[in-house]
Amino acid sequence: MLDYFEGHPAELESASLGNPESPYPGRPAAYTLSTVAPAEIAAAVPVSPEVFASIGVGMARSAALDKLGKPAGSITIPDDNGFVEIWTYKMTDGRTAKLNLENGIVKTLEPKTAALAQ
Repeated sequence: MLDYFEGHPAELESASLGNPESPYPGRPAAYTLSTVAPAEIAAAVPVSPEVFASIGVGMARSAALDKLGKPAGSITIPDDNGFVEIWTYKMTDGRTAKLNLENGIVKTLEPKTAALAQ
């Protein structure tokens, strides 16, 4: 029976417990972990009540995104017919607004656009 490390002395040496040059002493080179840099998170810009009021039920997802920009938070839920999305926006007056989308179409707005004028 052939020993795996027979003829591979460099691999055996780098896997040894006492190798100070190994990035993870005691762990074979094949088991070293790579590092992934965290993604940069772009801050969402608050939306004015007037801009939010310009969004209407039936508007396409892309049009709403163009007007409002990236939401401060979002949830996507798989549905039998596609996806349901809930977008949350911070508004310039301190309130929070939500858009509910189904299959890429705005279905409901919270607060209702008439309530924005209060």
